[in-house]
Amino acid sequence: MGDIERKAVELMAEFKKLGDRYMGWQDSLTRARMGDLNKHDGSVIFFLGQDGPCTMTELALKIRLTVSSATLIVDRLEEKGLIARERSVEDRRVIRVALTGDGASLYQVVEESILGLGRAMLSVLVESEQDQLLFLYRKINAALPAKL
Repeated sequence: MGDIERKAVELMAEFKKLGDRYMGWQDSLTRARMGDLNKHDGSVIFFLGQDGPCTMTELALKIRLTVSSATLIVDRLEEKGLIARERSVEDRRVIRVALTGDGASLYQVVEESILGLGRAMLSVLVESEQDQLLFLYRKINAALPAKL
């Protein structure tokens, strides 16, 4: 195994550890801050808060679920008063989903928690390391294709 292959294996192992820690953190956040909502519910709240209203197809792509699965999540969140369905003015066949006021308030909690995780990760680094980490992530993101 060459040096780049060995380092690639090590890098991916570290990404897996970070991903596992992030998912564990996200699960505990969901239970602690969002009550009876699950991580898929949190993802819908997050994407709608971040990107604004969208169609069910767009939402399903963002949360990486089928439209039927996304619809079940939206139904549940609509019952809780966190999401509302809106018909498009331009095309009445198109239905967009958007956060309600309560949903937007919940998004603020989710967003602050995510920023808290970012602060926690950066806090173990000195300022020059923080800058270097951000530089490297930007460089990698710019070089990677959207799909492999």
